Amino acid sequence: LPMQEVKAISLLNHTHLPLVQNLHNAANILLRTLPEIPEKLRPRRPTSGVSEDALPVFGSGWRVGYHSVPSMDLLHLHVISTDFDSPALKNKKHWISFTTSYLIDSHTLLTSLKDRGGPPIDVNASMALLKGGMRCYHCGCPLKNIPAVKAHISGPGAEGKCAQNNNDQTKNASDAVNVPDEEKG
Repeated sequence: LPMQEVKAISLLNHTHLPLVQNLHNAANILLRTLPEIPEKLRPRRPTSGVSEDALPVFGSGWRVGYHSVPSMDLLHLHVISTDFDSPALKNKKHWISFTTSYLIDSHTLLTSLKDRGGPPIDVNASMALLKGGMRCYHCGCPLKNIPAVKAHISGPGAEGKCAQNNNDQTKNASDAVNVPDEEKG
């Protein structure tokens, strides 16, 4: 949570760029310093033709962003690993809110605030996502319910069974959930 109180992502404008940048940098620090995070999953800085203050790239191991229609009134940033193997993911809304464009990527929000002066939110489209079906974030296969999700992602490796059996589909699945190019592994 930021020190400055902002009630919702929809209220952000270009004046909030420093605030959103600070939250983005805080996620970077968190992911770089937690000892439990393996080196290969740590954020990296873009290397070709960028300034020293370039934003970190979190990579395919993480989703870092904001819910387009948050359930909590204060602006807050989510940092979630893309193995999605967590006891906290208990229902369809949780799954969809972290594995689709319902979660607005931090880079996307920063770019939108700079270029458009506001967040890229379509409330109707976001709410429609919550009513839709669940799909695997990695391979795109339909998932019937949360037990099916848990069975699908609980295999060995950071991204579960689906990534091992469908490595060539992982890129397509991330395209389907609106992951920016700089965030893809």
